[in-house]
Amino acid sequence: MKRNLQICLTLALLAVTMTSCDWHWHDEPGQDRIVGSWEAAWSSDYYGEYDIIGNDVFWYDFYSDGRGIYTYYDSWGALQYEDFTWDIYGDRLEIYYLYSGTEAFYLDFEGWDTMYLTKGNDYTITFARVR
Repeated sequence: MKRNLQICLTLALLAVTMTSCDWHWHDEPGQDRIVGSWEAAWSSDYYGEYDIIGNDVFWYDFYSDGRGIYTYYDSWGALQYEDFTWDIYGDRLEIYYLYSGTEAFYLDFEGWDTMYLTKGNDYTITFARVR
């Protein structure tokens, strides 16, 4: 009986240890809110606010498994796509693009349909939920 108890406690400890090593975004508060499609609506910096229109519009699609797609227009007006993975650490969003490196933002939400990504202290992009 004592041996069975020791085995059960060892297995329980092993299970807790293995799940606590999962440092990914699963338990972060913004994870559920960010999943979906987001379109850049306007940006602001210390000079003012600007609508993002025409070929300057871009989108992020965040999937619940930590993957995503960045969609934008290139300089010839053709749609381009780049795969990425993402993580949330508190109020920080890190995007790891497949080809163009890493980008880090401060992340904030207003309700379920508005997301703010801030880079540095003076540049914010506001996104509207598309779906």
